[in-house]
Amino acid sequence: SDVIGKHFIITGATSGLGFAITNELLQRGAHVTILARNIDKFNRIKENYFKPEHINVIKCDLMQRKDIESLQKFLNTPINGFRFSNWSNGR
Repeated sequence: SDVIGKHFIITGATSGLGFAITNELLQRGAHVTILARNIDKFNRIKENYFKPEHINVIKCDLMQRKDIESLQKFLNTPINGFRFSNWSNGR
């Protein structure tokens, strides 16, 4: 598959389209980092994912500046040798 071993960041993964996309990526061999406002809700549904060992979760409410700043720090660190280098937080 074209996504095996690649890393994706998904928002809205606890329900709906985000949940479906996350499941599809995991089934195809991808690693997924989920941005979740409610970690407890995510942990309750994590067992439903195809490969929970390929999931990272970051508490992040995209409406909160401090969470966005933490996300920016995360994105500036290498993941499997890849660094996210094009970041803009709308300022």
